[in-house]
Amino acid sequence: MSSRMWIALLYSASLLLGQSSRPSPDFEAPTVGVLLKFQQKPGPGFVKQLRGAVREIFRPTGLDMRLEVLDAKTPSQQYDRAVVVDMHGRCTTWPAEDLPEPAEGTVLLGFTRVQEGEVIPFAAVDCDQIARVVAGMRHQTHNRLILQTTHRQALARVLTHELLHVLLAEPEHHDTDCLRSPLRPFDLSIQPRLKAPEILALRQVGRPSGPVLADRPNAKPPAP
Repeated sequence: MSSRMWIALLYSASLLLGQSSRPSPDFEAPTVGVLLKFQQKPGPGFVKQLRGAVREIFRPTGLDMRLEVLDAKTPSQQYDRAVVVDMHGRCTTWPAEDLPEPAEGTVLLGFTRVQEGEVIPFAAVDCDQIARVVAGMRHQTHNRLILQTTHRQALARVLTHELLHVLLAEPEHHDTDCLRSPLRPFDLSIQPRLKAPEILALRQVGRPSGPVLADRPNAKPPAP
């Protein structure tokens, strides 16, 4: 009987609280396919915006982060690593305004699958929950630009968090900017940054001593 669990990224509304050198330019950047599987059609510009934000976070690692929509029309490609991410809810560049604010306490923003004690390349991000969290900040500011920036950073932070679990084969949370859980309101207001040890570890992804070339995984997780 297989053992299955999830690594959950939580947000707590009750918590109010030098990067290393670049890789050699002679080394061809390893590719990471981040295959986004949407429950609903994403809003205009959403994928482009998310792609830019995630690439900026991962820029110090030298990885070529390729965010693509996974559907029947997506051509088969190969990557050094690949991750399928289910995008739940309405994923738009501007947080939906008709969603109720999250209840006091913690809410689930995303999770990564673990099977038989190993992190597998399937994760999820909940766009609706992230939008609810940002909506809950309207009592602090009504500035649309600030709220939109916070929303963009929160989406990129949650996706980066789940990608780190997969790429580093790390099932645990740590008190670092991108692997912290639960998140604090303060975390959503700042641009997420990878720590030096995370950058060094990510630079091993796709190198000759690392994982072999990976085909795009199936859109559906393996059966239990």
